[in-house]
Amino acid sequence: MICIRANLVAGSHERFPGGTSVAALLIVQAEDLDAAEDIAGKALADHGWATMEIERVKTVTDYSQFEDRDDVVGQAFHDAKAFGFGHVIYPEPGA
Repeated sequence: MICIRANLVAGSHERFPGGTSVAALLIVQAEDLDAAEDIAGKALADHGWATMEIERVKTVTDYSQFEDRDDVVGQAFHDAKAFGFGHVIYPEPGA
């Protein structure tokens, strides 16, 4: 699992006007950064994001820090486990 701290720029997003830049946490079920970038890029495009600028990356091997979380980060982790990708746009309530 790869965690990415990124800045996203909206394209045809339903919630944010085009060109809006927001911070995000991306959680991706991938073996390495190249695969994670590919998976995240496709998923973000499907959600209306035009670009992604990566700031930090961390490989997660201890899932226990996420498994019992009952917040948006925990939901993103469970989405990544189930579907390969989860994300949190900041600021989000409960983040």
